Amino acid sequence: MSYKISKYQATKVYEHSTTRHNSELFEELTELKEQLSSGKYRNETHILVPLEPTQRMLDAGHVVMNPIKGSLVQAGTNQKRKDCYKAMLNAYLRYGDESRVG
Repeated sequence: MSYKISKYQATKVYEHSTTRHNSELFEELTELKEQLSSGKYRNETHILVPLEPTQRMLDAGHVVMNPIKGSLVQAGTNQKRKDCYKAMLNAYLRYGDESRVG
């Protein structure tokens, strides 16, 4: 059986879903603003990070990856670290906390 709804009914359904969606967004934004204004920028499992690593981040990563060489950074190393950092962020954005299977 097929039901036909009026323009008025369709508009009301759309308004209801939009209002619900906007309410959810407002709640999420309010929570995010509270987190940001706290000065901590983190919860138990997530922190805000820049999309591009800073030089200090690159240096710190280099020291961890090459503890014997210390802070001596070669020219091509920064680009490799940047690519690695971006790949890790993209993996999280794509898969979240999902474990790798296989």
